[in-house]
Amino acid sequence: MRAAVIISVTCLALGWSMPMDIKEASDGVKLIASSDADTRATDTEFQTLVDNMRSGDADKPSSSQYKLTWGTKLGSNPQPSGKNLMSNVDESLFSKAVYSNLKKMYDNNIFNPDVCVSESDYKSGFKSTIIQDLLTSWSSTKPFSLMHDYLVKKGKVSSDMTEFKKFLTTFWF
Repeated sequence: MRAAVIISVTCLALGWSMPMDIKEASDGVKLIASSDADTRATDTEFQTLVDNMRSGDADKPSSSQYKLTWGTKLGSNPQPSGKNLMSNVDESLFSKAVYSNLKKMYDNNIFNPDVCVSESDYKSGFKSTIIQDLLTSWSSTKPFSLMHDYLVKKGKVSSDMTEFKKFLTTFWF
């Protein structure tokens, strides 16, 4: 799941509008071009990045540690399943900082901003601390480093990790 988030950030930072589907399977993450996909979605260099991120992810859960409920697509008008995306998660995963910090963001509604209310604490205060804890734990991982190196090589982001995390904070939150 974390790999899919990092891949999404990479695509968006490159200016791609995600014209591909990300399929996470037991043998890895694959980019599958959708019918309206940009040809860059099948780029072998990018697929190599995805493969290396997946194989280098020391924190990735095994397929027995989580169960996703994707629901079904009903024609051109998909309907929500009414179920949670995660139907089962091995709680031992939350002993790892990369997951415990993500859970802390979820538990504190960081992803659900107040509507029509100024949210000054994204740059300082409680929300900023939680966001920075997440980015710090993620930035020390191999997948994150690989993504950052790739984006630097493409000239899309600063090579300075502090500047890159500021970019992600603005980009995501």
